[in-house]
Amino acid sequence: MLPLTDVPTTCRSYRRGLARARIVRSAAALLQPSALLALVVSAIALAGAPTASAGTYPMYQCTPGTPAVSPGWSVFGVNTITSSVLWNTCSTGGAIGDSVASNEQAGAVTENGHMGSQVGLQIDVPGSAPDVTIQSITAEVIGSSVTGDDAWLGFTSGGQVLPGAVELPYGGGSNYTASESWTLPQGARDFEANVTCSTDDSSPTCYFADSIAVPALNDITLTLIDNTPPAVSSVSGALASAAAAKSTVAGSQLINFTGVDADSGVRSATLRLSPQGGGAPYTHTFDFSAQCSYDSWNACPLTETVSGFAVNTSSLKDDSYAVSLAVTDAAGNTASDSLGTIVSDNAPANTSVPTILVPGQVLVGSALTTQPGAWSAPSEAGTITYGYQWEQCDSQGNNCQQIAGAQNPGYNPAPSDVGHTLRLLVTATDNDGSTVTASTPTGLVLAAAGSLGALPGPGTSGDTGGGTSTQPSTVGLGAPNGSAASETAQIRLGDRRVISRSFTHRALQLTGRLLNAQGQPIGSATLDILQQTAGSSSPRVIAHARTQANGTFAAHVPAGPSRLIEVAYRAFADDANYAAQATIDESVAASVQLSITPRDTSPDGTIILTGKVQGPIPPQGTIVELLVHYRGHWEPFRAPRTDPSGNFEVPYQFEGGTGHFPFRAEIPAGQANFPYSGGSSKAVDVTTG
Repeated sequence: MLPLTDVPTTCRSYRRGLARARIVRSAAALLQPSALLALVVSAIALAGAPTASAGTYPMYQCTPGTPAVSPGWSVFGVNTITSSVLWNTCSTGGAIGDSVASNEQAGAVTENGHMGSQVGLQIDVPGSAPDVTIQSITAEVIGSSVTGDDAWLGFTSGGQVLPGAVELPYGGGSNYTASESWTLPQGARDFEANVTCSTDDSSPTCYFADSIAVPALNDITLTLIDNTPPAVSSVSGALASAAAAKSTVAGSQLINFTGVDADSGVRSATLRLSPQGGGAPYTHTFDFSAQCSYDSWNACPLTETVSGFAVNTSSLKDDSYAVSLAVTDAAGNTASDSLGTIVSDNAPANTSVPTILVPGQVLVGSALTTQPGAWSAPSEAGTITYGYQWEQCDSQGNNCQQIAGAQNPGYNPAPSDVGHTLRLLVTATDNDGSTVTASTPTGLVLAAAGSLGALPGPGTSGDTGGGTSTQPSTVGLGAPNGSAASETAQIRLGDRRVISRSFTHRALQLTGRLLNAQGQPIGSATLDILQQTAGSSSPRVIAHARTQANGTFAAHVPAGPSRLIEVAYRAFADDANYAAQATIDESVAASVQLSITPRDTSPDGTIILTGKVQGPIPPQGTIVELLVHYRGHWEPFRAPRTDPSGNFEVPYQFEGGTGHFPFRAEIPAGQANFPYSGGSSKAVDVTTG
């Protein structure tokens, strides 16, 4: 409202005595809602956010093609009996204005007293935008011409007079129109356009030709200030949990969150995964601008919720990633929330170690073939490819060194490999990374075919391919071993050449038949049963077997560790060498028992894991790997070494976890002086809560 004392002295009627008074509009000023007011929500087509400075945003009112009128508009009258009605013709290309009438005469403004009168149009920031202020306004201003007495058009905000005051045309005729722009006082939350009528005793009424433009505004743009940042809330899902726990993840991970802003509203959100090893981050922007109308105080929705958004970590290179969420409001304010760190691990996972296929003994020049093992990886990570590297190890399968140029699936042992074991490294690679896994080492590489450490018999030895080797027929020394004893005998075993067994105390029974070169049985012959355990340098005799008249035999081999078993036949009692041998490669899994006390504990309770590894234990003990089943897979957490008796004991304290947790113990394969392949215990369940 423009105080009457501020009306310029060119106003004819106000020069007489009105300067003695100042009109002050009270809170009880007339404010009438219009039954004709139609608020139309705009469908502004925005290619993005409208141009505005950081911390500001526009609100369009009654603009061409955007006939919206927001809450906060009102009309008023001071010192007048005039009725003022908020009049809205924006939807038909008109304006929003103050429609006045006195004594049922449209356009008449009649004073109530002798101090002149004032009517006007104003807008106030509503409570739905608690931290919003008005920075500036641009609008087309319309003021009706007047008769009866002079009238002035003025503008105020926050109790301060704004530029642009002008005397309205007198005597009828066209309306006053002008394009105006105002910068409002800092922190302003209101603006008004008013018309002051300088009535006097002889003429108490001003008559306005355009009754709905006393005054009116059109094509209005308010630049609003919002410096309060939005907030990120209700963050959940597997990705958020993994980031908070700094966990390793694979495949698709879900995230849910809500962006909140009480003033200008939420325009967008950005999820960012920044690789700690360098490189471009993964970003996904959630663009909500299609829901932002910019025709109200809350330009965009006050909350935006994202549910079940999946981040496919298979599309990321394996690395550690910092995870963050940022929310941006319509004014450009941004709030960022760090969720933690994840480790993306989508490289191929080995589920079965590579295997070297050994045809009996490992001999110089014999072809070794392999299988790469079993691997798993997310389908989105691409096809798995394999690389190979052969290694030469010591007799215990340790201290392995790469063999130059040996990078194919197959390998033919060289003379330099004699006395060593061999191992194959398989590298499985997909789009995300690579994983290297080693095979179990082979037995010792031998210089030529023959017994386990025994020299070949007279002549040239050969291999029939049926699990037996024979020597050329010569006259032996000493008493013959069996009927039709022969230096060219052959042993045919009824068992597979390679067998795998769990740890057991049961004897292994080998069956077979001893024949001469003509296929006739050799009965009543004594056979030696020898074994060479993994890590030992030479074989030793552990049992004997005797053939029946039809040449068949059954040998009971005492239970033992992983080893190479040989059935050998000496044709004559004093022969230095065996005439025929047949071998079986037996792999025996290690045995470990696990117990846990207590089985029920608190979320931060302590449990004791104890156990025992079976079999001959080396003086330095055996390594035991302890694992817990967590988040869908087994996670190792401790690797103690047993005492020389195979016993171990490990305390473990929970750190706030609640639920059902299975534990197990595993024995890694390939340990020095421990002649067993890998093995594991049964799972033992612990409940916390």
